[in-house]
Amino acid sequence: MYSLKFDMPANRDPHDGFVGTKRYYFDSAQTNLYSSNVPNHDISHLTGIVPGDIIRIAVWIKADSLQPDSADANPVTWAVGLTPGFFNGNGNNIGYNPLVQNDYQFQFPHVTSFGWTQYYLDLTVPNDANALEVRLHVYARFTGKIYFDDLTVQKIGVTSVNNNHEMMPANFQVFQNYPNPFNPTTTINFALPQSSNVRIVIYDMLGREVRTLVDGNEVAGMHSIVWDGRNNFGSQVASGTYIYRVVAGSFTAVKKMILLK
Repeated sequence: MYSLKFDMPANRDPHDGFVGTKRYYFDSAQTNLYSSNVPNHDISHLTGIVPGDIIRIAVWIKADSLQPDSADANPVTWAVGLTPGFFNGNGNNIGYNPLVQNDYQFQFPHVTSFGWTQYYLDLTVPNDANALEVRLHVYARFTGKIYFDDLTVQKIGVTSVNNNHEMMPANFQVFQNYPNPFNPTTTINFALPQSSNVRIVIYDMLGREVRTLVDGNEVAGMHSIVWDGRNNFGSQVASGTYIYRVVAGSFTAVKKMILLK
């Protein structure tokens, strides 16, 4: 199996990288297109989608050789995302709507690498649109390697769409803390596909509770929490290996981390 890969070294000139997909037409476009000069075999369709529907654009991604400090220094241009475009014809820019086409960026965990994670974006198909293109976009100062796979578009409903338009994780996931080993602080990142009651507790190797970092409801999206190496009483803990347990609804994940002094 092959995936789309962008390798963006730190010493390159700062320019965007992107790949545009083939244009895909909604069912409402069939009559006009088949009667036009466009050869039938060049037309690809998104079956069952018409203007007013809510669609979900989803893609699997993974990354390595990331530099989280670069993301902190360049929060907009150190980024990866999707740029969807809606059209109402077969020409290059026929019906292009700049008010609809925007850049939507992934919320990456603050780590140097992570495995395959699915993200999605929900959008409403404009009333005058009959086609969609999706650009996989890597921005000017992104540093590292990023892989894309299994880009899909599907209809999910005709009710309402979340107005924040963030690229949302599709699955619950807990990432390895960064840095690790650490002194004196480290960051724990986790992904929520939906709002959930979240509890994050740190234990020592004997199973004794050391610190409760989170205990309450969190909205869907990427989240980060910093541990400063202190216990529930505000005292600095000793060097050693600790366990952090993240519970979100019915999901649970446990990972180890090392504090070195």
